[in-house]
Amino acid sequence: MATATKNFKRFFSQYKILTLLFAIVVIWTFFGQLTEGAFLTPRNFSNLLRQMAITGMLASGMVFIIISGEIDLSVGASLGLLGGIAAIMDYTYHLPVPVIIVSVVALGILIGLFNGYWIAYLRVPSFIVSLAGFLAFRGILSDRSTAATSRLVTAQPCASRPALP
Repeated sequence: MATATKNFKRFFSQYKILTLLFAIVVIWTFFGQLTEGAFLTPRNFSNLLRQMAITGMLASGMVFIIISGEIDLSVGASLGLLGGIAAIMDYTYHLPVPVIIVSVVALGILIGLFNGYWIAYLRVPSFIVSLAGFLAFRGILSDRSTAATSRLVTAQPCASRPALP
């Protein structure tokens, strides 16, 4: 029995990707049973992939930062700021989508160059620069968006829910 366990452990340590795939199958099976099959529908897989796309892109960029022994706390806040700016450019100024995409990508590059300049040339620790960026980006977004939400669809009053003044 001990040899079988050793062989099993050796197999999964040698083929780490199989271990990950096995874990995914176990998780999918668990949620498939829990939701009575609703989790395993093509529509849900499409939604999961769409939701994971942004996180995957951020994670692939963060790999290089982590490999170099640094840290970036501001990556999520900069994504929020850039998304907020894109929404403001679209909703308030009605700019064409290609202009918004190019502008937001250019601004993201400038943010990265600004942070990189402080870290590489001025030798400020990445933790301090990214923490300052985190706070600054959240503050800028809060100021520019006036920390307000907007309704894109006007709800019509109905008999069960009277209109508010």
